[in-house]
Amino acid sequence: MSLPADDALARAEPLVQRLHAQGVRMLLLQFTDLEGVAKGKLLPLAQLPAVLAEGAGFAGPSIVGTGLPRSGPRSEFHARGDATTAQPLPWWPGVARLVGDGFVDGQPFEACPRQVLRRQLDRLAARVAESETRHGGEIRVSVEAGLPPSYVWQRLTPRDRAIMLFGKLRVWDTEANNGVLIYVLLAEHAIEIVADRGVARHVPPGHWAAVVARMREAFRAGRYEAGLLQAVEAVEALLVQHSPLRADGANPNELSDRVDLR
Repeated sequence: MSLPADDALARAEPLVQRLHAQGVRMLLLQFTDLEGVAKGKLLPLAQLPAVLAEGAGFAGPSIVGTGLPRSGPRSEFHARGDATTAQPLPWWPGVARLVGDGFVDGQPFEACPRQVLRRQLDRLAARVAESETRHGGEIRVSVEAGLPPSYVWQRLTPRDRAIMLFGKLRVWDTEANNGVLIYVLLAEHAIEIVADRGVARHVPPGHWAAVVARMREAFRAGRYEAGLLQAVEAVEALLVQHSPLRADGANPNELSDRVDLR
């Protein structure tokens, strides 16, 4: 549903001020079609409140793979801006990029890649939450596009990054020291699993390597959600065995169940 005009204005005003102070005067609103090709249009910065509330319109039938009709309420595709993605483009002075989610007839467009990803993330979060009703541990999943430049300059490894995020996401800080981080680094095709000491001492040699191998197999087949779900199930099995629920059956949620995206 659309944001009320007043809410969109309140949300957009500080962002407009920040971008204006950075010299931004135009927005490049972008989305990807069903083949992963970037589409977009340039808009004045003053249109940001409307872009956040209603989106900017595109001819639906012209977007590859949508199958939208040439007329009627479902003929127009709206890219609704995600305020968290707004960033000035250093190679294009005066322009900031804004990523949009697909909407048709006021509703999320089911085939929009970002909407598909959002549903997958919701299912993964639900699976983590469900898992934690069966054991006393905590599971976090983190997916990162690429190593930060500082890691590249220092020649640090994906394992180094996973250990840092293990601390930054406070997976180490559970009451029973039984948190587990599943980390995926897309650019390096790297997968790391970091377990706190309350879990690590129960992990047999080669166990995490086997879990990672199954994840890689799923990823190579394009089954990314399935691969992550398999990893959650593998961690769950270990936690059920070695970190059971308290006597009252409770497991206070100490960490977010949402996938950490970077």
